[in-house]
Amino acid sequence: MKTAIAIFCAAVTSAANAQSTQYPQALVKGAAYKKSTWLISACTFNIGKQSITINVNSLTNKTYNVQDADGNNTTFAVTTENVADTVDAIGQKAIYNSDGGQSQIDNAIKNEAGSQAIITTNNAGVVTAVNNAPAQYTSDAMLAFSGIHPIQYNQGEALGLLNTLKLSPNMAKGYKWEDSTIGDGNRTITKYSIAKVTPAATTVNYLKSIFTDSINTNINGIAIIDNATGLIISNNRETISMGYGQVNGVIYIAARRIYTYESCYRSK
Repeated sequence: MKTAIAIFCAAVTSAANAQSTQYPQALVKGAAYKKSTWLISACTFNIGKQSITINVNSLTNKTYNVQDADGNNTTFAVTTENVADTVDAIGQKAIYNSDGGQSQIDNAIKNEAGSQAIITTNNAGVVTAVNNAPAQYTSDAMLAFSGIHPIQYNQGEALGLLNTLKLSPNMAKGYKWEDSTIGDGNRTITKYSIAKVTPAATTVNYLKSIFTDSINTNINGIAIIDNATGLIISNNRETISMGYGQVNGVIYIAARRIYTYESCYRSK
C-alpha cells in the first residue's frame, strides 16, 4: 500500500513548460518578494476491498530576495520561511509544523523551513543555475501523500515566480491559444484564454491535460500576471488525477483532487 501511494503521488507532479516574454521593468537588485502556497487535497486509494482516504491541508511561505539582476539573468536567494501541514486519514488527524515536533514529517519540515537556495533564472523565468540547494529528505510514502514536496530546483524548469507564457500586448480579452508536448511516454495539452486585461495585470485561464500510461491529470486554473515585471501575482488551480497501477501483483486505483492557492507580492 505504501509503495502504491508513493508511486501515485510522485507521478502526479509535473514540470512547467517555459517560453519567453519581455517586460518593461526588470526585477531590481535588493527587491524581495513573498509567496504563500496553500494546498488542500483529498486522495483516495482502492486496493481490492481496501480503501483509504487522506485529506491534507498545507501552507508554505517563501521569500525571494533578488541578489543580482542585469536584465538578462536574475539571481534569487530563495528562503522557505515556514511550513505547516495537517494530515487527516483513517479517523486520525496529525498536525505538523516547522516550529516543533520530532516525527519524520516534522523533521522533514524543519529541514525545509529556514533553508535557502541561490537560484539564477533567465528573462523567461527559467532556472539556469542552482547553488546551495538544501539536502533532499527521504521520499517516504507518508511524506509523499502528506502534501510536503521535497525542495527541488532544476535547471531548465520554471521557478514559479515569474510568467513563462508568451504574452503580447495585442492579446485582448477572449484571445485563445493551445500548446502541446509529447515525450517520455507523456502527452500534455494546455489550452489558454485571456480572461481580463488591465493596465496593471493580465488574467489568464488555462486547462492542462496530462496523459501517461497509468495516470491522467487535468489542471484547471487562473493566473494573474503583473504587466510590468511578469510577476505571477496569484495562481489558483484545481488538479484532478486518476490512475492505476500494480504492486506485487495487486492492482490499485487512486484518485486525487488538489486545490492550490498561490499569492505573491513585493515586500521590499
